[in-house]
Amino acid sequence: MLSKKVKYLTAVTLLILLSIVCFMFYFKLHPGENTLKIQLKTDQALDAKIYYKYENDEVYIEENSDMKHIPADEEFHDLAFLLPEKIESFRLDLGEEAAAVLISNIELQKGKYKQDISSEILSKQTKRNDIANVQQQADQLVIKVNKGDPFFDVNLTYGPASSFFKSNPSYYMNVTIWSLAATFYWLVIGFIVGKLHLSYLKKFFKDVISSRHVLFRLAKNDLKSRFSGSNFGLFWVLISPLLTILVYWFVFQIGFRNSAVQDVPFIIWFIPGIIPWFFFSDSLNIVTNTFTEYSYLVKKVVFKIEMLPLIKLASVSFINMFFVLIYLIFYFSYGNQFSWINFQALYYLFALHCMLFGLTLLTSTIMVFFKDLGQILAIVLQFGFWLTPIVWDTSNAPGFIGRFFALNPLVYIIEGFRDSFLYNHWFFEKPVLTLYFWALTLFIILLGLLVNKKLKPHFSDVL
Repeated sequence: MLSKKVKYLTAVTLLILLSIVCFMFYFKLHPGENTLKIQLKTDQALDAKIYYKYENDEVYIEENSDMKHIPADEEFHDLAFLLPEKIESFRLDLGEEAAAVLISNIELQKGKYKQDISSEILSKQTKRNDIANVQQQADQLVIKVNKGDPFFDVNLTYGPASSFFKSNPSYYMNVTIWSLAATFYWLVIGFIVGKLHLSYLKKFFKDVISSRHVLFRLAKNDLKSRFSGSNFGLFWVLISPLLTILVYWFVFQIGFRNSAVQDVPFIIWFIPGIIPWFFFSDSLNIVTNTFTEYSYLVKKVVFKIEMLPLIKLASVSFINMFFVLIYLIFYFSYGNQFSWINFQALYYLFALHCMLFGLTLLTSTIMVFFKDLGQILAIVLQFGFWLTPIVWDTSNAPGFIGRFFALNPLVYIIEGFRDSFLYNHWFFEKPVLTLYFWALTLFIILLGLLVNKKLKPHFSDVL
């Protein structure tokens, strides 16, 4: 009979090996994005714009584009455009007016590797439109553009640019780094599970499923008790977020005249971002005080107190459902049609509930011993609102900054809501973000359960 330690070690080893195999396949199929870098100056101010096209696309579309403004001066300006994987061509537009443009450097970059593609611009296979003349002088390209729609259309299915674009120079480094990260992650998860014991985890989740009807009734009672002494009751909880939505709509759409984000009316784009945030912030503020609020259950009654955050979380989610309905009214009133992908929002709601359960179980447990946590969370939420893409678009964040903000798990949820209603992207189209979110959520849930298990015997001493 194998000991528990051997079983844990075997399971962790298998998970590590499975992760390594998955990374090997993933990075083989996804060599990584390329960055088109250009050093450019012009005698006439212009908007340099990049369009890119996938294999099945017939024409270039605005959705797959990026634009940089270049003033008319004597300085070279460094431009960087991100080119996704598996595109077959890109088009470099050079404004609409006649101009003399000087390019000192044009190259593709993938990680630390670079490939000069000036020869591609000069190639006869590259389509040109409203380009009067192109000459190479030393290491610079001198381009005369005509008024109209001047552009270069570069095909990436052949030539040096194609070879570099399809290359995978960082394959082994990526597999190694991610495999080491996965090894560390599964060792930590294995350690936490070992401290919790599988029997405890099985019993906990079995109790949650078997007690779901009781939990639902207690959640309804908790919601009623919050407004038992108020004449207007639930009205006060609903009116504050609604006024917040109206204020932001007025400031950004009416005041700043920010009428659309990626061709989507601002209010329709904004609400899917604010709804998850309301639920997240309300849950942290309310559920964190669960054990202090229900201290009589903790001290005097034999009760599965780790269920209390679930009850509070469920009562907050009732109100969140109201805002989802409000958004659907706005969504369809703007002429949008129903699509099956709209149901994907339920998946993101479930994902948010899972993360919040682990997080609030952790914060509510710590709150019993560290009363200042409530004030700390209030400050974190103030900063978190502006660090989360609720009123700003992640597509405006440049490379490293965008990847840094993506570490915020709420970015996955908020963009997921917008994908479900506005952009028609399924969650499995973002495998890296999906894997990251659920790995982090699993860690938070297990950590919350472990901290609660270790500290709850001492609750009665301080409550």
